[in-house]
Amino acid sequence: MLQNTGANPVQSKNGLLTTMCYRINGESNYALEGAVEIAGAAIHWAKTVGFITDPKELEPLASSV
Repeated sequence: MLQNTGANPVQSKNGLLTTMCYRINGESNYALEGAVEIAGAAIHWAKTVGFITDPKELEPLASSV
C-alpha cells in the first residue's frame, strides 16, 4: 500500500518505507509504503480475517499474474 506524501520525502515513525512514488517532467513525488516483509504472515492474515479458508486457494490467483 502506498500513500503519496507529495514533493518531500517523509520519514515514518511507524516502520513504513519512504519511497519514490513517481517522477514527471523532472518533478518527484514521494510516498510511504507499507510493505509485506514476510509473505507467510500475509497469508496467515488473509486466513484470519476470512479472505481465504485455505492457503491453497491462492495458488491459482498467483499463477494467473
